Amino acid sequence: MSYVPELSRKRVVFDTSSLIAACIYPDRAPAQVFMQALLRCELISSKETLTEAIEVLGRAKFDRWRPLAVRMEWLHLYVANTLQVYPAERVTDCRDAKDNKFLEAALAAKASVIVSSDDDLQTLHHYRGIDILNLQEFAKKYL
Repeated sequence: MSYVPELSRKRVVFDTSSLIAACIYPDRAPAQVFMQALLRCELISSKETLTEAIEVLGRAKFDRWRPLAVRMEWLHLYVANTLQVYPAERVTDCRDAKDNKFLEAALAAKASVIVSSDDDLQTLHHYRGIDILNLQEFAKKYL
């Protein structure tokens, strides 16, 4: 009898802008795409990407859409359902240095895709074999 491995799930890095949309608009398409990814893919994070997500989603400007406690609970769910990687390779390929952390996490995890609405990441489109797609493109290609 031969062993047939389970189909591997695609590894996906969500940048902070995509996480914000998924968190603060729970009834809209970004949240639905995120939930499908959560069910069908392996979500990847790093200490650096999580630190930024916590800082940004903790900003008072988002209070009018969702209370801070709800946003932090959502983040807790996100953290509990991600594989945290520890990038060894540092890159400087993104024109916005703050976005290199997403490239580093994706490389460390051998991710298939980075989901981002950030123009600085989008311009890299296919980075070292990693797709960089917005939410709609990601949903169409991977979900």
